[in-house]
Amino acid sequence: MKQYFIDALNKNSIEGLQNIYKSDLHNHAGRGGNIQYIETWANVKIEPIIRPVDSLAQMQEWFENM
Repeated sequence: MKQYFIDALNKNSIEGLQNIYKSDLHNHAGRGGNIQYIETWANVKIEPIIRPVDSLAQMQEWFENM
C-alpha cells in the first residue's frame, strides 16, 4: 500500500490517492511515526508514554513536554 501512495504522490494523481484507504495513511501529523526513526533523524531522545493516556489533553501534555 505504501508504494501505491508514493506513486500517486509522484504522479500528482488525486484519483490514485482517493483509492487508498485513509487508515493506511492516517498518522496524526507530528504525533505519529516510529520513535526510533524520529530520534535518529532529529538527533534527540524521546521518552515513550509508559501507560495509556486517559484523554487527548494528557497526550498533548506528553507531546509538549517530551
